[in-house]
Amino acid sequence: MRYQKAKKIPGLDLYGYEIYAEEPPLFINKFANSTLNDSSIYFISEATYPNYKGATNGYLNDYSFEGQAKFFDGIMDVTNESNLKGFVLNTMFEFYGDYTPFFAGFNTENNYAIGILSQDDEGSRLSYNLVKSRLTSGVKTSVPIGSSEEDAPLFFIIAALLISIIIALLINSKRKFREDSTRALLRPYNFYSDLRDQRILASFHSTILMLLLAGSNALMFTILLYYLKNNILFEKIILAFGSYKFSSIVGHFAWNPQQAFIYLYVVTIGLFLLISVIFHMASFFVKTKVHYSSVYSVAIWAFLPLALLVPFETILYKILQLQSYNNIIYLIIILFMLWNLQRFLKGIFVIFDVRPFYVYFFSITIFAGITTVVLFYFQFSANAFDYISLAIKQFSLL
Repeated sequence: MRYQKAKKIPGLDLYGYEIYAEEPPLFINKFANSTLNDSSIYFISEATYPNYKGATNGYLNDYSFEGQAKFFDGIMDVTNESNLKGFVLNTMFEFYGDYTPFFAGFNTENNYAIGILSQDDEGSRLSYNLVKSRLTSGVKTSVPIGSSEEDAPLFFIIAALLISIIIALLINSKRKFREDSTRALLRPYNFYSDLRDQRILASFHSTILMLLLAGSNALMFTILLYYLKNNILFEKIILAFGSYKFSSIVGHFAWNPQQAFIYLYVVTIGLFLLISVIFHMASFFVKTKVHYSSVYSVAIWAFLPLALLVPFETILYKILQLQSYNNIIYLIIILFMLWNLQRFLKGIFVIFDVRPFYVYFFSITIFAGITTVVLFYFQFSANAFDYISLAIKQFSLL
């Protein structure tokens, strides 16, 4: 996470800072040392570390009892080695909440696994014993190093490889299909013109391609969900909508990638069919006669670049875990999806035989209108904007 020196507030000389599962040495190197010559009083007001993995062989396994013990050991070292005046552990005991936890480990009981003791624990956890020994100068408690366990699901690699193989077989099965794929990717205007004039491949190939592109899209969002499953900002944004059901569904999918992939796969196919139906209905307002098969093919072939993502998806989760280029990756994905949408709208104005301005204007206007209605609904029903804004401001200080 990012650290920055607090902005001074007139009349306030006591500042507390929250740390969520970050390495304490990183905190002291990037933040605490910058306050050494400051006359204000600083302390760690909330130190939180989930332990939903339970007992493992060592602290190299994040979010375990051993990892939690190592974290709090580092918190006390940071406090002693800097001008911080103290620290506060978030909670002694685990507790139950109203919403499904993400950061603290998904479970249907809504148990927040962030305490150093469970509600019925009598002091057997390593993290509790370590904190107790450090605070009372008792017997030193050692934390085993252990060996880290692989967190990346093998499912991601298998699914990406399977989709890649099928796409390669499909492209190389027929020369015409390979030529159509090349033209659709490099010369989309000419390709859409052939679709309009009904001089293109059968709908069967488009349907097969749709199933593969839906798999690529579903896999990408499944990977992103799984990576964000214990991101504190992501959790707060989901909670901002104020829906128990919505929080539970997103949490379940984020922590269960196989089920998430299946549902997102079905949803993606549904979106392909939905946009083709909607835009075919819109064709009734233009003079040119537009066949549904043309709109259906455009809705699929416009998103052909999704096939290019599949090799990248085999390593996407590993790259995200590095946390070095995540913002760039998110930006690239957003721009990539916008490019696909632009390709689709280009195909629409070609087969409708109308000026591009009309298609872009009405599409953007309708999308903006629907988005505005949805956002206003959540703002008035749950003050979602206010909570999201607060969550982002809090996260920017972490």
